[in-house]
Order: sequence, then C-alpha cells, then structure tokens
Amino acid sequence: MTVLVTILALWLHTHFRPHQEAKLQFLESLSLAVSLLTFVLAQLLLASGNKGPDNPVAEFWVTVIVVAANALFGGVFLVLLRREVVSKVHRCGFCSCPCSPAISRFCCRRKQ
Repeated sequence: MTVLVTILALWLHTHFRPHQEAKLQFLESLSLAVSLLTFVLAQLLLASGNKGPDNPVAEFWVTVIVVAANALFGGVFLVLLRREVVSKVHRCGFCSCPCSPAISRFCCRRKQ
C-alpha cells in the first residue's frame, strides 16, 4: 500500500507541479523517488524467494543501495541549501546588512 501511495504522490507531483520554483520541484521529486526506491527494495527483499531477510548478501546490497540513494538526496539538498544561503547573503549587499558571523566567514566579501 505504501508503494502505491508513493507512486500516486510522485505522479501527481510531476503532473501538476505544485511548486513554482524549479529547485523545490526537483527536491520534492527526488525525495519521492528515493522513498519509492526504498519501499520497493524493502518489499522485494522481504518477499523474495531466496530466504527473505535471512539472506546476508541481499541484505547488504539493499542496504548499500538505500543508504547511497538517501545520501545522494541529502547531498543534493545540502548543496542547494548552501547555494540559496549564499545567494541571499550576496543579495543583501555583500554583508552590508547584519548576518551571521558563520555565514559571513564563508560567503561574504569584507569591505576593506
């Protein structure tokens, strides 16, 4: 049932495109696709005829694929988040407004 709901959500999301910003569209689609992959692999592992979850090789590869897919999503999310923060800092006039010292250390050009 979870797989069907996720497939329906992914189809509705790609068909109706609820977000105006392309980054949000991409992140939402990627998160739904990673969730779908996780659910499908878990179902295949549990329903397979090769001893189900007692097969250590299958468990290992399913775990590697699921962790890699979720790490990919997390990495893409962090990269897009960093770009958004940097663009907001630069739009505010290269730190002419009060911004966090942690952000200004990495993103801002100090006026000499």
